[in-house]
Amino acid sequence: MEVTKLNNLIWNLVSENTELNYPTLITNLINSISQNQPPQIENHLKKLQAVLLGSKINYISFSDTKILTEIEGNEYFGIEAFQRISDILNGTPFNNALTVQKLQEYNKKRTEFITQITQLKSNFEKLNIKAHYYEDDIYEVGLIMPEEVTGNTIVSINKNLHRWDQIFKTLKELTGGEIEDTKITLVNNGSLEYFFENAPQIALCISVTIERLATLYKRIIEIRAARLKLVELGAPKSEANTIEKHERSEIEKEIKEIVNQVVKEYSAKIETGRKNELKNALTSHVKYIAKSLDKGISVEITPPEISEPEILRTEATEENKQEKEKAKKIHKERLARIELTNKSTALVKEIVKTGNDVFKYLTNGDNGEDDNEE
Repeated sequence: MEVTKLNNLIWNLVSENTELNYPTLITNLINSISQNQPPQIENHLKKLQAVLLGSKINYISFSDTKILTEIEGNEYFGIEAFQRISDILNGTPFNNALTVQKLQEYNKKRTEFITQITQLKSNFEKLNIKAHYYEDDIYEVGLIMPEEVTGNTIVSINKNLHRWDQIFKTLKELTGGEIEDTKITLVNNGSLEYFFENAPQIALCISVTIERLATLYKRIIEIRAARLKLVELGAPKSEANTIEKHERSEIEKEIKEIVNQVVKEYSAKIETGRKNELKNALTSHVKYIAKSLDKGISVEITPPEISEPEILRTEATEENKQEKEKAKKIHKERLARIELTNKSTALVKEIVKTGNDVFKYLTNGDNGEDDNEE
């Protein structure tokens, strides 16, 4: 794994452990169970649930989730931690002593893990190994290509990277940015993972695309399940065929709407003829992204790490009123962009590698040679 990404993940894990006061929460739960105090048990469990389900670790990228799993820390944070604790509680519901014993064993292992990563964080600092993250308004787009998709062949890898270079260039021109060759800012080993710096508007275009494609993916799965259920129940074949046609129609319709939304909300002033050409290219790109998700290629967007502007933490005066309002508006917009990118990445984590072939009927987008390109 890439050491600067590991360092950034560890920073987030150690910080959250301290900020959310997790050790105290689980200790309180254990004590209330050992003293057989049902009201306190319920109260402490609710607090723990709220903290773990609201954890920012639930929203880390696919590549960071993979690192967390590799270092065997996934069961100590977020939703997985709550599931692990729930399993212990449900496993021995009538034996408080055994429940306490298992929770203590779990808490001991978690404490050991926190000690290890805290020491590692300190060692990284001593060795001057930086954490991999961005500030200001720089977003990172990551492309995770499983070996079963690329076969680890140069031809296949190059084909995918070349296509993403085209996608970035189309979006840069569409949004009024400078068109230039895409630079790879980081390569993570363990699988083929490539990361690229991008401006906010590019990240937003891709976020909107991914969010709507992932939502569409889930909707088509539901439609398909209903179609298969009709077949099982012996419904006329014509009804199942009608639903299948509707499935294909929904996909094409949604892709058209995605392109229209991106062009409407993010395009700069471009001559009409050229804008139409870019719109055609974008349609092909969206189909390519859809089919990539189907194959198991994960696209993730990591937003910058921002903090509240200093002026918003100062006392309001007549002199700084306008400046505070402006800073508040900008900060709110940045948080909204970050929320959108986090949502799109979370949705991709839900659907990637499910192997449902939702977008297999798309007519193009599979390769650059067959599509309309700029």
